[in-house]
Amino acid sequence: MFEALIRLNPSMIPKHQEMIEFKNPPQVNFGEIFIGISYLPTSERFTININKLRYFCKIEKEKKIDTRLTITLFHNGRRFLQKKIPLTLNGSTSIDYEIKDTITENIPQNDIYSVYVHVEFNSKDNSFISSSSILLGENTRYESDWHKMLEYPRQTHHRWYPFLG
Repeated sequence: MFEALIRLNPSMIPKHQEMIEFKNPPQVNFGEIFIGISYLPTSERFTININKLRYFCKIEKEKKIDTRLTITLFHNGRRFLQKKIPLTLNGSTSIDYEIKDTITENIPQNDIYSVYVHVEFNSKDNSFISSSSILLGENTRYESDWHKMLEYPRQTHHRWYPFLG
């Protein structure tokens, strides 16, 4: 019935509950991926188009490397879809690698706000140094792209997303 507001000093907060504040998020670029996202609210269909990869760092330039791109969809913290795309990167690092893959999932309108897309890129061995991930959704680094997708439905919003480390 009665509530009081108690001001906490930093000394009153336990060590394991302290907020970690990063001044600047990491900005080392480990490559980029060209992704298009769209949502159709009438049919409640969410689509991810994975098109290209570029600017990846390999240890040996002439060696072919087996890599894997993993796309995972989360709803309220629980995984409900995961797709693994095997890739073979060859030759130089200056070319764009074509993927041309599409993921379509039915997601209700009231649940789209609690969906997150996790894109992870890694190699099967230690001959590759571009292992990183991207997270799309509400309250993430790319929140503006997510809101743009929801504001302008029926359009595919394409962008190069950097794998930062």
